[in-house]
Parts: sequence; structure tokens; C-alpha cells
Amino acid sequence: MALIVAGQILTAPVRRLIGRRRDEAGHLYQAAAELRRRAAARRAGHSGARRADPAAAAARKLRRRARQARSDGVTALCGLIIIWLGAQITVWRAEVNADWDGLPLDTDRVATVLTATLLTGLLWLWWALRRAGDPAARDRALAHTLSLAVAGAVLALMFGPAPETTVLSAAAVALSPIFRRAVELTSAPRVAVPLSDRARELADGSTTSGRTELLDVVAAERVRHQEAIGWHEHIRAATIDGDPRSFVYKQFSADGRRELKPYLKMLSRINRLQPDRRDLAARILLWPVAVVADGDTATGVLYERITAPFLLVGGDLQTGDYLCDEEPDYTGSRRTTVRQRAEIARDVAAAHELLHSLGLAHGDTAWKNFAYGVRGDTGVGLLIDTDGVVAAGDREAPRIHQPLWETPDGLTPAQRDLVRVALLTARLAHPEPDLSAAGPPAKVVPWFTPELRALVERILAAPTQGSIGDLTDALRGAVAVSDRRSPARP
Repeated sequence: MALIVAGQILTAPVRRLIGRRRDEAGHLYQAAAELRRRAAARRAGHSGARRADPAAAAARKLRRRARQARSDGVTALCGLIIIWLGAQITVWRAEVNADWDGLPLDTDRVATVLTATLLTGLLWLWWALRRAGDPAARDRALAHTLSLAVAGAVLALMFGPAPETTVLSAAAVALSPIFRRAVELTSAPRVAVPLSDRARELADGSTTSGRTELLDVVAAERVRHQEAIGWHEHIRAATIDGDPRSFVYKQFSADGRRELKPYLKMLSRINRLQPDRRDLAARILLWPVAVVADGDTATGVLYERITAPFLLVGGDLQTGDYLCDEEPDYTGSRRTTVRQRAEIARDVAAAHELLHSLGLAHGDTAWKNFAYGVRGDTGVGLLIDTDGVVAAGDREAPRIHQPLWETPDGLTPAQRDLVRVALLTARLAHPEPDLSAAGPPAKVVPWFTPELRALVERILAAPTQGSIGDLTDALRGAVAVSDRRSPARP
């Protein structure tokens, strides 16, 4: 019995190793299933020219890791089985037991078997703890093994009857944690249980770590131009040879072309976002799905076609200036409530916050560079014209002058974004949206709280003292305030 106790102590680190690998395999299988779900959801919700979603490839890698984890556990389990069987064969076949059929005690043989058993066990213990990565447990297990295993092995090998020892050993194994771990390890993985924190971490990290997935590059000769969209000759409907879908092609002017590689890497930063923030970006950012190139030069970008609710009745794009429309019935623009305008401002601010988190700035925020609509009863905003993004802190980046949206000199592109979003918020805070106001009015709409007013006025007065994150959070709070009140009509 002492040998059984010693054996249980000896196998404790191995049980921990098997348990860890079993748990890790379960988390990996869960994460792989979650990544497949995300990839399927994106394929169903988007029809852009992106490559296959990187989540699908990451899911396959996680499944390989899960199979390897289970293989490690099975290997450790097989090692324990071999040691146990070897011990029983030794007892039965090597004739080392003094009470077996009256055989005389062979002390040399007992000492040899005992030494070999202990060395094998200690070697196995060292390997298992090394794989488990638990030095503290290694020290504890070695102390227990040296104090108990020797006494237990000596008693069992010298004086214990072999048949009874084997029966007791088998019973102890069947009742031990190692047997339960063996059953769990070899059972089918359960992926339908709620997603664990570890599985979520694996899923998120698999799509954001390592090399950034680059956007597609389409050769210019494969793009087939169609009719112009709106009044802009450089923005046209287009198709790609071999692709049945229709896109919006924005062709750069001769002086607006960029070197392909750095531009492609800049636009591809969108793939660094965590999955939940990437889903948010898909709702509030119109991002290029491919770069059109002529050799080593980027000559344009492809966008997905914008659909409802961001369109006028006639099918044209409903840009932000229509919020100030005095004749919506004539232009076909959508009327919005006071609360819906707060939600639109929140979305535009959140889109800028996403860009700034990637080290990018829009650089040209204005009425014409965001679209809006109403989905259900909720106002929604969509930041467009994002192909012109620049590094957030690049003071040498070209400064685009927009009438009514001028910003102080000496600011970074991110700070200019902040001033313009604050200015937009102030203009939407008027009872009737004001196209050119320089700040908030004395009488404002209910969602423009004193805290939001103070923040907007501080940003307009000292842009270097604020952040787009603070403004976005304040607008989210303003929408929550508006939701608690009766929605006012314009």
C-alpha cells in the first residue's frame, strides 16, 4: 500500500501535465470554433474584395495546436501506463518477491530492481515537471518522492505478495485522478459550452498578433470603369475582371498617387483591430477593400457600394450636409430627430477614435466626408473618404483646407481631427443643425449636457489638451442621457 501511495505522489506532476494539456486542448478547440463562427458571420455580412478572412486560417492553426496538446497528454498517459505495466511485470516475472512460492530473498536483485525503478521514476518526474513548467511543484514532488517512494518500494518489493500488490495497484489506479483524466483526455472535445476567457483570449490574439494581413492589390488593367457616381468624375462604378461584384473605384489624380508598399501597409492597419472593434469599424467606417496599383504605384482604391440607410431617396449618397437641409422633401433626404443626431455624432467620433487607435488620422473631416441614415429608430453615421488617411502625429502631412472647417496652425493631423469632430458636435447641438457655427449656442438640445459643453469648448479653445477618446465617451454618455428622456423632434 505504501508503494501505491508513493506512486500516486510520483505521478502527481504528470497528472497536472495531462490536466493542463487537456484543458488547453479544450480552450483551443473552443477558440477555433469561435473563429470559424466569426469568419462565417463576416462572409455572410460583407461582400468586399478582401481575401479570405484571416480568422479562418487562424482557426485551422488553433485546431492543429489543440490536436498537438491532446497528443502530448496521450503521450504522458502512455508513459504512465508503461511504467505501471513494467512494475507489475517486474514483480511477477523477475522473482524479486521473498514470499512468492517460498523463494529465498535475493538482496542484490531487489536492490537492482529498486534502484532502476527509482531512477526511472525520478527521470519521468523530471521530464513531466519540466513540461508542466512548475519549478515549485518539482521541488515539492522530489521531496515527497525521496521520503516516501523509497520506503514504499522497499516494503512492496521485499515483503508484499505479488498478486495482492497488483490487485491493490490496479484498484488504486482505477480510483485515482489519473484514470479520470484519461477518460476526459480521450473523450470528444466539447465546443458548444460557453466560451471561456482563455478561449476568447486565444481567438482574439490569433487574429491580431503577428504579421498584419494586407489588403488585396488589384492591377489597374483589371479594373473596368463604368458610369461616374454623383458629380465626381474620379469616382466611378467599376468591376474587376473575373469578379461578378460591383465596386466603387476612386481614381487618384496624378499628384495624389502614392508609393504602393507603404500605402498598402498603412491601409492594412485596419486588420490590427480586435474582432469586436473590427466589427464596429465595419459599421461606422467605409474602408477600402483593395488598392489599385500600376506597378509600384497606388493609383486608386476600391470600396464596397454604399447601401441604405445612407442613401437619399433618389439613390445618391446622403452626406452630412443634408442634416442642415431646409427642403428634405425636395432633395429626398431623411429627417432626423434630436436624439438621432446625437447618435450620428457619436458614430462619427467613434470612427475617428478607431483611426487614432491605429496611429492614423482622417485629415479631412467635414460635412461631405461622412454619411448618415436612420436604421430602425437609431441614427447611424459612416465616416467616408478614408483612403486619404495619414499618420496621426505627422505634422508634415498635407493639410487639406475646407471652408468652414479651418483649424489652428501647428496641430498634428489627429488634433485637427479632434477640433473638427468637436465643431461638428457643437453644430449638431443647435436646435436646428447649423452649417457654419463656430461653437455651441446658448440654447442647446437636451443631450448636449453641461459636461459635454465644457469638453467641446475646451477642445475648441485648446486642442492639444483634449483627446478623441474623451469626446467619444462624452457623446456615448449624451446618447444615454437622451435615451432616458422623451425624444425631442427638430
